[in-house]
Amino acid sequence: MLVPNPQDEYLGQTTVLSADQAEVLEREARSDAFGVAHLVTLAKQGEPIAKGLAYAVLSVRESRLAEFTKIFGIELDSATARADRFAALRAANIRVAQLEHQLGAAVPVDALQLALRSMEEQLRGWWRALGLGHVAEVSFGGYGARMKLSCGLSSRRPWAGSDTPATDRQAHAEWVAALREKGFHLVPAPVNKCAVVLADCEINQQLLCSLVRSALPSAQFEGSRSVYFGTETTGRAPVLRDVTFFVPELQDIAALPAPSTY
Repeated sequence: MLVPNPQDEYLGQTTVLSADQAEVLEREARSDAFGVAHLVTLAKQGEPIAKGLAYAVLSVRESRLAEFTKIFGIELDSATARADRFAALRAANIRVAQLEHQLGAAVPVDALQLALRSMEEQLRGWWRALGLGHVAEVSFGGYGARMKLSCGLSSRRPWAGSDTPATDRQAHAEWVAALREKGFHLVPAPVNKCAVVLADCEINQQLLCSLVRSALPSAQFEGSRSVYFGTETTGRAPVLRDVTFFVPELQDIAALPAPSTY
């Protein structure tokens, strides 16, 4: 028995999109490509890809596919097939929620507190060891952890009063050169001209995202904050103050080295 090809229904038909539809199509296509491109980048770099991240990207991709079909007035499958698929998905999600509740209720509260405290210390030690500042805020919830990472670059500055000032200056210069070699755009700090800060630009944000995801594969960039230095005469330039990430897979944090190993 021959199965009819769905595209035969649309052979010879054309459509003209409105300005609104064209803009929505472009917006959804760009967003869709971003998530898939990130998965491709991780795959090419040989990085482990969290299944939770892949699930999130593909789920969003499926929702955008529905938006595309609505724009063009095309049906890719029957309403019955979609209803059956979503019903099975809802049932699976309910079962997962029930199992998660059972597992969560079985964990002693004091053990949970110790585990969260340990992960927070791991996060703080990891970011501090990179010399990029400190973890300004971290909060844990039922669906992951949210962390605000300072971009002060304060941990490698050559402080006055050191017993080894020449060695400190040399180490600082080498560290700054290494950051620039990686592509970071650095500018002199407004107060201490011997120190540097991260300019608020797309390149720095992308490099920070890659750096964070190399250690925490499921990390999702949520935003950044900046401050402006300079005057109207010299020009006011934005400098990164902090970046915020959401980490849905807590095992990524638990896999970081213990602070004592840095």
